[in-house]
Amino acid sequence: MTSDTSTTDTTAASVRALGPALGMAERTLRRQLVSVLAETGTPVLTWYVFQRLSVFDLAPTAAAFRRDLRETMDLDGTAAAGLLDEIVAAGLMHEVSDPAGGEARIARTAAGEERERRIRASLAAGTGELIAPFDPKDIETTIRTLTALTDRARTLHPDAQ
Repeated sequence: MTSDTSTTDTTAASVRALGPALGMAERTLRRQLVSVLAETGTPVLTWYVFQRLSVFDLAPTAAAFRRDLRETMDLDGTAAAGLLDEIVAAGLMHEVSDPAGGEARIARTAAGEERERRIRASLAAGTGELIAPFDPKDIETTIRTLTALTDRARTLHPDAQ
C-alpha cells in the first residue's frame, strides 16, 4: 500500500528542485540571447517587441500594439509608446496602410525582418547545439510542461503577469 506521505515527500522535493532548475536554465539561456542580441546591436526590449508582434495573426494597429506591450511587458503607457517610437525611429518597424481601409497597422520594415531573421538563425543554431543530445520526445514534453506551467501561473496569479 502506498502512503500519502511518500507522495507528499515526492511533491515537496519536486517543488524544491523546480525553481532552481528553471532559474538556472533561464539565466543561462538569457545570457546566450543577450550575446546574440549584442552581436546584432539589438536591445533586449526590441527583441521582446519583435516577439510580441509575431503573435498577431493580423498586424495590430499602433494603439492595440501599445496596449499589448503595456499588458505583456509590464510597461506603463508612456514607456510602451516610447519603446515603440524608438523601434520605429531605428527603422525596424513602421506603420503600413490597412488593405481594408481601416487604421494603419504596425509591421516590421525590411531591415526589421532581416534583423529578426539573423537573430533567429543565431539562436536556432545555439539552441540546436544545446538540445542535440536529448531525445526529441523529452524536448516536446519539456515544452508542453513549461507552457502548461506558464498558463497555470497566469491563471492562478494574474497579477504576476
